[in-house]
Amino acid sequence: MTQSDPVDPALIEVPLDELRLAYPTSELLSRPVLNHNGDKVGWIEDLLMRDDHLAYAIITVGDFVGVPGRRVVVAFEDLAIVDKEFMI
Repeated sequence: MTQSDPVDPALIEVPLDELRLAYPTSELLSRPVLNHNGDKVGWIEDLLMRDDHLAYAIITVGDFVGVPGRRVVVAFEDLAIVDKEFMI
C-alpha cells in the first residue's frame, strides 16, 4: 500500500441498546451544570478530548446578563449526567 492509497475505515457493529445510552457531544454543549443541591452553577461551554475519551469540560460560571462569566476547567470524570443534567 502506498501513501496515496485510500484507507478503508474499520466498521464495527454497535448494539442499539448501547447507542441509547450515548449522547452526541453537540447535545452536551450549553447544558447547565448543577451542584449537589440542584442549583445551577454554570453551563458547559466546551469539551476537550484526550486520546480516545472526553477528558475535560470547560464550564462558564458566574455569568449574568451583561457580565461575562469565568471559565473553569473540570475533569470530565468529576461530572455525572443525571436525567440529562450535569451534576458536579
